[in-house]
Order: sequence, then structure tokens, then C-alpha cells
Amino acid sequence: MARKGHTPEQILGKLRRVEVVVSGGKTIAEATRAAGISRQTYYRWRNEYGGLGIDQAREALAQCRLVHQAQALAQEPRLGLRLRIGEDLRRQE
Repeated sequence: MARKGHTPEQILGKLRRVEVVVSGGKTIAEATRAAGISRQTYYRWRNEYGGLGIDQAREALAQCRLVHQAQALAQEPRLGLRLRIGEDLRRQE
């Protein structure tokens, strides 16, 4: 199943929507189903973005993507070598 890429605005909107539905007396399972996300996704997003504003959530998401890209590049032997050489050259400057 393909993953959906949610923007920080969508993530915060769904978190707020779940909180409103839960405060109205529904269970978290019902609220997450209505928002179109799983309970696991809700809890993960709440831990990562719960107290953040939209700008802070954007920054956190961008940093997460950079880390994943760097990890993917480091696993590629030839590209990883280029990165290490580039780091060595920058240190010499």
C-alpha cells in the first residue's frame, strides 16, 4: 500500500480533529477512523507534533526527511564515498 505524504498543516489539522471528536465523547478509535488515520499514526503524530505550531512542524518534518536522505546516501557505497571525500575536502579548507 502506498504511503500518503501529509503536509504539516494536514497532520496538525487531523490531530486537532481527533481531539475535538474525543472531547465530544467518542473513543479514539472512532475519532481516528473518522479522520482517516490509524490509531498508531495518531499516537506517533501526537508524540512528534503534538505541541508544535505549523512552522515548527514544517521544520521538524524537513529535518526528518534530510536525515532519511542522508541515511539512504550513506548506504550507497559509491555515493557514500563521495560524501566522505567531500567532507574531507571541506575540513581542509
